[in-house]
Amino acid sequence: MDGLDEVADLNTRLKVVEWVQMQMHVYGKNRFVIASRPYGYRDNRLEGVTVLDAQNFNNEQIETFILNWYLSTEFRNSDIDYANLKRRASEATKDLVQRLYQSPALSKLAANPLLLTMIVTIHREDIKLPERRVELYEEICNVFLGTRYEARSIPQDLSLAQKQRILQQLAYFMMMQNQREIADEDAQEIIAPCWHL
Repeated sequence: MDGLDEVADLNTRLKVVEWVQMQMHVYGKNRFVIASRPYGYRDNRLEGVTVLDAQNFNNEQIETFILNWYLSTEFRNSDIDYANLKRRASEATKDLVQRLYQSPALSKLAANPLLLTMIVTIHREDIKLPERRVELYEEICNVFLGTRYEARSIPQDLSLAQKQRILQQLAYFMMMQNQREIADEDAQEIIAPCWHL
């Protein structure tokens, strides 16, 4: 079960924990894996479980991850032969690893698997690698909201700024309402003013 911490309402999360605890009791011969950020688990502890913390990557794991990421991504996105694909992935890995070693701040971020995925995605798009976490988040949002489409000459109906405004309105509303999901009708009502800006 992934995302125990993503149950926004504390009472609902407690009910989910109770349900999981019951499932573990009823189906005691099964193995259960529950993923959660620490804050989602601390106040809702399950009984009789072993808690494991995800660890940061070391330098060797970072390099292996980058190479495998490039191999996988290039394989899905190209028709070139495997030897050439492997060479390109190796060159990209070498370039990114060198950049990481030259930037202690970026290297520190790269130890986190999720942030490393963002860094590699940005690197593949030939965008300047950010030094700070907030800049990394901003850049990855830009990549997924439009930069990657512009680089591939795919036409977009909305500008990057328009997409950001719409998502900001939705995110603000959902945070204020403590919601993880939103109905289509509610979303349309919230973003309607964005169309007139």
